[in-house]
Amino acid sequence: MKMVWLRFLVLSLFMVLLSARGIPDPPPGARLKFTVGVEGIVYCKSCKLPGYTANVGMSPIPGATAILRCRTNITNAISVPIKTNSEGYFLFQTSQLTSFTSSNCRVYVTNSPLSKCNVPVYPGPRGSNMLKFERAFTVNNGIEYLYSSGAFVFQPKKGLRCP
Repeated sequence: MKMVWLRFLVLSLFMVLLSARGIPDPPPGARLKFTVGVEGIVYCKSCKLPGYTANVGMSPIPGATAILRCRTNITNAISVPIKTNSEGYFLFQTSQLTSFTSSNCRVYVTNSPLSKCNVPVYPGPRGSNMLKFERAFTVNNGIEYLYSSGAFVFQPKKGLRCP
């Protein structure tokens, strides 16, 4: 009986928090699906490649592999790879993370597919960024929580010139 009461209390609190964020209450009896989205972008610094943005002095890197890695417990982790699009943008959307905690997850972009721009600058050689909560919104029959991993930046090797 105590467990049922605790579960009711947790679900009620969760629904109050969702309503406070502007997400409508689900219809009675609905089974909600929860997904996690993680977005980011990969840039090449100092090279004027397709998609170059003058105000930041960087070009997007298409085809870079980003990996979302989340610890599920002390000894296990789940890793989900994805490639950046033509604008250097990536978006993970997964429902595989049944007990998601953003502090247990990192995004890694350890190398660039561009041979002329493959030295990691930010966040550095380890290639990991912490996740920052952006917003929650409804999708189909559920709710998605969107996080940002920020930008990953590469540059040419010292003495190598960009096109």
